Amino acid sequence: MAFLGVLVAVISWYLVLPFSPLSKVAELASIYLILAGLSEPGLALTMTLSGGIRGGGNTVVPMVINVGGLYLFRVIPAAILVCFLRAIGAWTAMFIDVVARASYFGYFRNYGNLHGLPLHPFLGLHLVGGFHPSTYHLGDTFS
Repeated sequence: MAFLGVLVAVISWYLVLPFSPLSKVAELASIYLILAGLSEPGLALTMTLSGGIRGGGNTVVPMVINVGGLYLFRVIPAAILVCFLRAIGAWTAMFIDVVARASYFGYFRNYGNLHGLPLHPFLGLHLVGGFHPSTYHLGDTFS
C-alpha cells in the first residue's frame, strides 16, 4: 500500500494525462494524486494500528482518535484552507489528517498504557477482559 502510494505520487502526471483534456485539470488531478499517494503510508499505519488496538479489546481509543482527527485535522483545516487554496486546501487537510492520525495511533501503540491495562506479550496491544498476559501460554486458544 505504501509502495504503490509513493509510486502513484511519483508518476502522477503520467497517470492523469489520458483522462484530462485540459492541462489545468491534469495539473489539479496530479496534485491530488501526489497528496493522496504520499498519505498512503500513514493510512496503512492508521488502519493497521487501529485494527490491532480494537482487536486487543480497546475500542474507545480508536474511536476517539478517528472522530477527533476527523474534526480537528480534516474538517476545520479544510474549511480554512479552502478559502485560500480552494480544492488543494481540502486535499491538504486530508493529507494532514491522515498523517496526524497515524502519528497518534503510533504514539498510543508505543506510549499509551494510560489506564494500566496489561499489554499483550507479543503484540504490545492493550487488553481488556479476563485475559492477562501472565496466564498466556503458547498453544492456548482464545474462546
